[in-house]
Amino acid sequence: TTSMSFSCAKGDLMAERIGPHVWKDLIPLRRLLRAGLTVGCGSDWGPKNVFEQIALAQTHEFWGSGHRNDDDDHRVTRRQAVAMWTRDAATALDWPGIGALNPGNHADLIVLDRDIIECANQDLPATRVLRTVLGGETMFDGGEL
Repeated sequence: TTSMSFSCAKGDLMAERIGPHVWKDLIPLRRLLRAGLTVGCGSDWGPKNVFEQIALAQTHEFWGSGHRNDDDDHRVTRRQAVAMWTRDAATALDWPGIGALNPGNHADLIVLDRDIIECANQDLPATRVLRTVLGGETMFDGGEL
């Protein structure tokens, strides 16, 4: 498991204190996937907005300098990023029955105000949850469906 916060918030600091050569190994999501690993991502600090975290998984942008680790070892597709925060995070944490809509899984889902696979990367952080369903029961209804 990992978080994009480690690169966006600390990438410049690491370059200053250790050297920019460390950037090539700073959260290389695509390299980890190519190695056959299940990569689960979270938001333990830094942006608490999961959609901002997903956007950062595509850009690997550092907040201070704006540097981007935008290469074949880091950059992932939007679908890969969404899977890392849902299905793959549940798999990495050994939480069966959550993270994907499959027969036999819990009926946990959210309804969003946009298609997070197709929208522009810069629009992801503004994504709003319209409804939350846990175990088949509506827990939150924003009333805008």
